[in-house]
Amino acid sequence: MRKWFNQVNRGVLLFIAALLCVAIYLAVDGYRISREKKVLRDLTSQYISDSSILYVFPEGLDFSDRESIRKDTLLPVLYKNAEPIYHYFCDNEAVRKAQVDSTYNYMYGTFVSESKPIACSRSATSIEVIEVYRNSATVIASTQTVFEKEDETGKIVSNEIYLTETLFFLYQDGQWKLVSTESPLNQYEVVFY
Repeated sequence: MRKWFNQVNRGVLLFIAALLCVAIYLAVDGYRISREKKVLRDLTSQYISDSSILYVFPEGLDFSDRESIRKDTLLPVLYKNAEPIYHYFCDNEAVRKAQVDSTYNYMYGTFVSESKPIACSRSATSIEVIEVYRNSATVIASTQTVFEKEDETGKIVSNEIYLTETLFFLYQDGQWKLVSTESPLNQYEVVFY
């Protein structure tokens, strides 16, 4: 055995050992990333469903009163209504409020179109984790949103839209937390579909 070891090129043995270490590292990292992707898909699905509360006009405000739709009147009530989903977001008040602030355009659009959002149901139809890198992740979700809106005559109209939304996550304190979301729902134009 000693004679064989002396005859073998040590560089080749080191190369094989390094190759084996890289293969093991890649296998372990691939397993870790696939596990993180599953967690992110589950979290995204649950968040999409729970975020329905962001798209319902708050009770206690008069939808027909222009004062109710002003930012300084509406946003504090929207913040209060969104508290049940704050645990999805990073431990940062500005991040949580920014997400609620982004829904103001939707509320204003419904006011302009005179259709008060009274119920909303959201679900993810497909979820793709685009990137997981250094404690951050990007997820693309195709969503189905069903709205019930009450028009100025009191008639309830239901409509359904399919959208693609982007969610950005940060790994914080041992958990994935939302940093921000990009949704066409938060743009004024979507109200008129």
